[in-house]
Amino acid sequence: MILDVELMFGADKQMHLWFYFMISFMVGFVVVLLSSQPSIKKRIRLTWMFLVTIGTLEEYRQLLIPNRSAEVLDAIANMIGVTFGLAIPIIVLYVMKYRKYVLRMACSPYVIILFSLFMGLVLLNERPFVALDGSIQEKWRSLVAVFGK
Repeated sequence: MILDVELMFGADKQMHLWFYFMISFMVGFVVVLLSSQPSIKKRIRLTWMFLVTIGTLEEYRQLLIPNRSAEVLDAIANMIGVTFGLAIPIIVLYVMKYRKYVLRMACSPYVIILFSLFMGLVLLNERPFVALDGSIQEKWRSLVAVFGK
């Protein structure tokens, strides 16, 4: 079995994922803002079902358009985008509702140490995935040096 990585994770699938992510992100915040507290979960669930159904039917609609094709991987990318897009409003709602517990957890020593370790790896990475301007990188190193003393 040979997997075609470009077909599975190519630009087309990324566009599907990001488009449905942005749509569901915006719709999710509207649903959260306009719903009463007890009905938010139900309405988010219905919104997820509606948007995933629209994304799947859109793939079938492409069968009717010349030079287009329906792909199951596009429908899966749509579903993943909808899921992540609707998760963010729920997470924001949870953080706002339980902010004192979330703040306590976010400021725990483990999170602070782990974040520092990751930032160190970003600066010391031998094969950087992000190219930083030389002056910005020097500012980061001087900042790290100040806190390291």
